[in-house]
Amino acid sequence: NYRSATEHLDKVKHHIEQDIKRGWVVEMTKEEADRKFGDELQIASLGAVPKDQEWSDVRVVHDGTHGIQVNSRITQPNRMEFPQFDDLQSVLRSFQLDDPSPKMLCAFDIKSAHRLIPIQPEDWGLLAFRLEETGPVYASASFWWGRVAGTLFRVLHHVLPWEALFYLLLFADYGLILAGGEDYHRYILATFIFLEVMEVPLSWKKTRGGFSAEWIGYTVDITSWTLGVSPKKVDWLVKWVEATNAEGRILGRDFRAGLGRMGFLAGAVKGARPFLAPLYALAAKLGNTTFTELPMAVRLALEFFAEWLVKDPMKPLSDPPGVAGEVFRVDAMASEQGIRVGGWETYHSTNP
Repeated sequence: NYRSATEHLDKVKHHIEQDIKRGWVVEMTKEEADRKFGDELQIASLGAVPKDQEWSDVRVVHDGTHGIQVNSRITQPNRMEFPQFDDLQSVLRSFQLDDPSPKMLCAFDIKSAHRLIPIQPEDWGLLAFRLEETGPVYASASFWWGRVAGTLFRVLHHVLPWEALFYLLLFADYGLILAGGEDYHRYILATFIFLEVMEVPLSWKKTRGGFSAEWIGYTVDITSWTLGVSPKKVDWLVKWVEATNAEGRILGRDFRAGLGRMGFLAGAVKGARPFLAPLYALAAKLGNTTFTELPMAVRLALEFFAEWLVKDPMKPLSDPPGVAGEVFRVDAMASEQGIRVGGWETYHSTNP
C-alpha cells in the first residue's frame, strides 16, 4: 500500500470495517481468494486522501491502474459526457431568460454513489486489496453508476410536470437543481423525495443552495447572474503558483495534482485555456517520483493563468455562441528553418 494508507492505517481500517458491515466489502483468506479467483485475483494498492488539512478523516483510494493494470484492460464502447463550465453557463443563461418568477438552486452530493452498484461475484477478484501484507484479502468496487444515474433522472423528468421550469445537471455524483415558477420549492422537494424512495443516499452535510452555491468547483449566483470561481479557490491557485515558481522545482505527482485542479478552474477563463498546453506537455513526461526543474515556458504560463483568474474570477452570463458557418482557415508548418502560421478570413470568399 501507499505510504498515505500505511501512515493512517487506523482510519483506513475503520472505513473498511464500515464497508464490511454494509455488505460492500467481503473478507477472506489469501488461500480462499486463490481458490475462488485463480489468475483473476489482482490485489491492488490502497492510498488515503485527506478530507481536511488535519487528516482527521480520509477517503480510501483503490488503485486499479499501477502494478495490476486492471483499469487499462477495461474497454468503454460508449463513454459518457459530463457537463462542464460552458454547459453550465448555457443552462444558467436559458434559466435566466425564462419566466421571471421566483427561482432557486440547490446542489447535492450522492453518498458513496460508485459503491452502490452490485458487482458480479466472478469479478470480485479484480477488485481485491489488503490492509496488511500477511492479512486477509478484501474485495470491492463498482462500475455502472453512470448508467443507473442516467436511468434514475430520466424517470424523475417523466414524473415532474412537463411544463415545469426545472433543470438538473449531474457530474458523476454531484447534482445541481435549478427550479423556478410558483411551484419551484415543490420540484426541489420532489427531487429529494424521489431519491429517498429510490434508496439513493445523500450526503446531507454537503447539500447547499438558495441563490448562490458552489458546484464542481464553480460558484453559481442567480442574484447577480454571474458564474466563476470563488475567492477561496482563487487564493489557493495564487499561493500554489507563487510557491511552485519560487521553488523552481517540483515532484511529478504534486505537479499533476495541482494541474488537475487548474484544469477545472480553466473553465472559468476560456481565453487562457490554450496556455495550459505547456503544463500538460510537462505533466505527460513526468513520473510520480520525478523531481524536475520547471522550464521558463511553464513558469510563465502558471503566472499568466493566475493573473488572468485574479483579474476576472466571476463573469456575467453570455449567450451560447451561434453557428456562423466557416469564418476562417488556418494552417501551420515547422521545419529546421523555422515555424510558419498562416490563415485568412472566409466570411465573404474562400479565395486566399
